[in-house]
Amino acid sequence: MADAVTGVVDVTTAELWVAPWRCALRAPLHIGSEVVQARAGVVVVARMDDRVGLGDAAPLPGLSSDSIDDMAVALAAISAGRSAYPEGLPPSLSFAISSALLELKNYRSDVQVHTALLLTDTDVGRVVEAAASAVVVKLKVGRRSVDEECRAIIRLRQRGYAVRLDGNRRLDVDATVALADAAGDALRFFEEPVPVALWGKLPTSLPLALDETFDELSRPSLAALSALPAAAAWVLKPTVLGAATTTMLLSAAKAKGVTVVISSAYESRVGRRALALSASALPDTAHGLDTGAAFATDIMDGVLDERPGILRVRPAPTWSSLLAADGLLWRRVR
Repeated sequence: MADAVTGVVDVTTAELWVAPWRCALRAPLHIGSEVVQARAGVVVVARMDDRVGLGDAAPLPGLSSDSIDDMAVALAAISAGRSAYPEGLPPSLSFAISSALLELKNYRSDVQVHTALLLTDTDVGRVVEAAASAVVVKLKVGRRSVDEECRAIIRLRQRGYAVRLDGNRRLDVDATVALADAAGDALRFFEEPVPVALWGKLPTSLPLALDETFDELSRPSLAALSALPAAAAWVLKPTVLGAATTTMLLSAAKAKGVTVVISSAYESRVGRRALALSASALPDTAHGLDTGAAFATDIMDGVLDERPGILRVRPAPTWSSLLAADGLLWRRVR
């Protein structure tokens, strides 16, 4: 409860409730060697009386080091009193619980963050129609011919968009240079077009961003972080990294003066909302949270407004309204 004098909320007394969810996707996602047909996870609620904080634990097959089964084991341990949290939990669950507790402790409403419009193909005309309020477009490259992707980038630049390119290490040095040249001064940064070991072969003027490198780090040490190459930005996926690693990386990025982009791993609307709240505490930039369009169905309508270029967080529902709503089956674990 809140202290009557300071108003500070003691979240150690909060109840913890969870509910599983599963949502269909509009099209399969190809993540590494995995083909993801639907997304699944667990909504986490930290509750005190009728007030709640929300989180979403949704490990992404092909990318996350944990799984739905790992979460089930961890939740059983919490329920039996055998595990503290959020430390020592699977990454997605640790971030979800931390998000819920943090919102419960530091309640804020009507938070807004900017996002980059995600383009996974070269149909620029369709994106331009949808992107009246977006100023930054993130284009996934290495999926079509270099010439086709260069033409798409030029069309985006000619329409006045700032461009971020994401190569997912699929490119070679020549293709990277060609795509960057097509973007010209519209290019904000290029996310890991080639493995980091090859960065020395790229032009020093090319603004590069670290992304997959962080996904592969397990509890990175300060020494490991200091060994990373200089980058224009760090792209962090808190669902994949977990609460503790995300906190460490945010602190290190601040010390280095590096731009941080918070990125989605295709979480539910509740998860994207939690990521937006996290992003709102950082210096303003366009974050990588435009994954809602991939969902054919979603959960908890009304907690997040999404339009191209902007996410607006709405107040969390009351606990009584969550219990009354259809679609989620709640279980108390603490």
